[in-house]
Amino acid sequence: MEHEYPEGLVGFGVRPIGVKLASTGEFVVIPEMIPELVVPNLEGFPLKPYVSFKVPDIVEPELTARELFDTLYGKKLKDDFEAGKLDAELADVLRRQELGQLKTHTYDRDPPRMLESSKVPIV
Repeated sequence: MEHEYPEGLVGFGVRPIGVKLASTGEFVVIPEMIPELVVPNLEGFPLKPYVSFKVPDIVEPELTARELFDTLYGKKLKDDFEAGKLDAELADVLRRQELGQLKTHTYDRDPPRMLESSKVPIV
């Protein structure tokens, strides 16, 4: 597969479609490296690819941690609580903890401490 490029534009702004072998200097095209564009057929699609600049800005406040948690997990936790599944899971965790099957971290026994300000980093 031979390509001709204008002088000075060889490989400019494009990804390679193969590799140059160091042993022979030969360029080998690798089919998996050739980009494949997948474009949907939009015949008969009623919407046009245009968004007017006259559309009013939509401003939403940032989500708090609580709102994000409630959005992602709230419904499942509520459903599990009402179904009584949380009690069974908690009992299983407590049982495994008593049997020593749960990994404990050092910070469970010794909470992390602030670094002493008298220490100077070694550079």
